Amino acid sequence: MTDEERVARQSLQRLVREVFATEAGRELMAHLISRFEVRKPVFRPEENLNKTAAAIRDGQREVVEYLEFVRTTPVEKWQS
Repeated sequence: MTDEERVARQSLQRLVREVFATEAGRELMAHLISRFEVRKPVFRPEENLNKTAAAIRDGQREVVEYLEFVRTTPVEKWQS
């Protein structure tokens, strides 16, 4: 990782931590987790295991998981 990449990642991490450390940020994260059903399975029998719906849910989940990753993982452990 170059110095420029490290600085950019640290800046992003600082921003994410700052936002989600506030009460409003915690409420927003709870809303995102609930709205995009992050804790539920991607494939659902009641939808006949619809691949398109599962792919959409997986993408939504990825955004929320990425924010948590950025907030909690040391910059040195990020993959390029």
